[in-house]
Formats: sequence, C-alpha cells, structure tokens
Amino acid sequence: MADESEKQSDNSKKFNELFLEFNSIFDAVSDTFILLSSNMDVLWTNSSSTWTSLINEFSVVNRYCYRLFTDHSLDYENNPVSRCFHTGQKETSVVSQDGGVLDIRAFPVMTHGNISHVLLLLSDITEKMAMQAEILQTRHMASLGELAAGVAHEINNPVTGIINYGQILINEYLDGSFEKEIGERIVKEGERIGRIVKTLLSYAHERRKEKRNVSVSAILEESLILIQAQIKKEGIDLRINLQDKLPDVLVNFQQIQQCFINIITNARYALNEKFSGERCNKVIEITTETVDVDGFVFVRITFFDNGVGISSDELPLVTQPFFTTKPYGQGTGLGLNITRKLLSDHGGKLRFESIKGDYTRVFIDLPTVWSQDCKDNQ
Repeated sequence: MADESEKQSDNSKKFNELFLEFNSIFDAVSDTFILLSSNMDVLWTNSSSTWTSLINEFSVVNRYCYRLFTDHSLDYENNPVSRCFHTGQKETSVVSQDGGVLDIRAFPVMTHGNISHVLLLLSDITEKMAMQAEILQTRHMASLGELAAGVAHEINNPVTGIINYGQILINEYLDGSFEKEIGERIVKEGERIGRIVKTLLSYAHERRKEKRNVSVSAILEESLILIQAQIKKEGIDLRINLQDKLPDVLVNFQQIQQCFINIITNARYALNEKFSGERCNKVIEITTETVDVDGFVFVRITFFDNGVGISSDELPLVTQPFFTTKPYGQGTGLGLNITRKLLSDHGGKLRFESIKGDYTRVFIDLPTVWSQDCKDNQ
C-alpha cells in the first residue's frame, strides 16, 4: 500500500514538473495560445494579459480576443473557433483588426472521439506582411524603372524631332507672325513633355541610399509635375504658399517626393469623396515654413484639404500597415505607413490634424542640413 502511494506521489511530481515545463515553453512563445471549452470559456492561455482588461490593451491580438469573447454578433464564417467545433477540422483565417493583420488557427482537441476543446493559436503577422509588401514594392519599382527607361527613350526621340520642327518655324518666320508663334508653342510644349518624362524616370529609378542637399521647393515642384494635370482635371484649387529662402534639407530626393505624392493623393481622394466635379471651395493648400523642434531647425511642409476628414477614433491608426478608410479595392493601407517610415529614416516627423467631415491637415517636418550636422556631431 505504501509502495502504491509512493508511486502515485512520484507520478504526481513528474506530472507537475512536466506541466511547469509545458507552461515555460509556451510562455516563451511570442504567439498566443488559448484553450477553449465548447461554451467559449478560457481554460488556459500562455498570455499574461488578464481577459477583463483586454479592451484597454493596445495589442491587436488582445483586441481581437476581446471581440471574440464578448461580441456575439461576429459572423459565424469569420469565427474559426465555432467552425472548428462544427467541422472537427483544423480551421484557419487571416483577418484585419484595427490596422493589424492576424493569422488565426483553431485545432480540435478530441476526447473519446468527441471534440471537447479547441486550441486557438493567434499570430500577429502585421510586420511580416508589411515587410513582404515593401519587398514587392521594391521589385515593382525596379520593374517600373526599366519600363520607364524604355518608354522615355521611345518618347524622347519623336519629341526631339517635334521640337526641331518647331525651331525651324521660329527660325524661318518673322517676329509676330502666326507661324513663329506656333513654332514657339510647339517648342514650349515639347520641352514640357521632356521634363515630365525626365521626372517620371527619376521617380521610378529610386536610389535608396543616395542623399543630397536639396530645397523642399524643388521636391514639391517635381512632385506636382507628375500629378498637376490630374488635380486640374478634378477641379481642385491648388494653392501653393512657400516661404522664401528656406534652408536646404539632406534627403533622398525620390523618397521624399514619394512621401509628398502619397499625401497629395490622399487629399485628392478626400476632396473627390466630398465634392463632385469642380467646386470653388475644393482646395488643397501647401505651405512651408521653418520651425524649432527640440532646439533644432526643421522645415515644415503643411498639406491642407477640406475633404471628408478623419474621425478621432481612426486618426491614431492611419499610419498602421494595412489600415485604410477607403473602400475595399481602393487602398492598400500602406501609403502612410511607408511615408512614416521614409520620414523617420530621414530624422523627420509626420503628424495629422483632422475633423471628420471638415478638413485634414498633414504636417511633415524635415531637419535642415545645419540641424542634421549638429545631430551627427552630438
């Protein structure tokens, strides 16, 4: 009898040791495991968060769990736990949650041939998806660069010929004649096409590591060349107010140009959602100034539009990867995330101010060359 009791004690001790090892292993895993009963009761989890405070947690996983356990209106098809209990098979889903992306897997636990529990595995794959998207974008930009180079070559040859014919008219006819005026117009518009092609080629051929001293005004001018025709077509009143003699910034020209175009594109969308066609109050306003940020001089570029605006709930999420206020298929949710990362790589800052239904104001702060040198020497 004593031997039997001793054997049970040893088994119990080994079980406790295995249980502690089991918990230690799962606690070390960054993913979240949850063991659920058929009544959706949490029986065990490796997460240190308390379920009652999930709504206050910033974790995308926790916010999803809170909805899963409290919001009974969740669509059955989008609930892998319910599907797993129903089918008895492993169920998987990839869902978007408040700007994050979750990989969700539910595994049935069988007891005596019946499903007694479900083990839920949740992985936050937001950063992974963002990295994959950036890699795809890099490849896309490389392909676009090759295509743009070929297109530029094909366009430049006939444009050069057109400019030459225009110059012949200028040389052959007297000042004030209709023919000479036509020739001057041909040359002017031909040169404009050449500048657009050159700008497109420069934008597509992104040099990620190359930074140089440049004026913000020059970047804005090149950015607007690419999209000004579309702005005009949409009846948007573009107002530019640039401060004189702004200090230069040390940046990658194409990357900051990409940031500007992303912001302006979002402003165009917001305006077109609010106004149809041309309106006198359909406005994008771009201003520049120098500001002091933590004792250093920055150039601030402010983009204002009086479009649909952003709600106070959505505003903190706009730079999260894959978060978008646009309808499905009209936005990837990566534009502002990439913009924030590019600006951060330059020591810059991105800030938003908005009222839903009224306006949005976007602030980009870039350190001046002098400020950047001071920081580097600290």
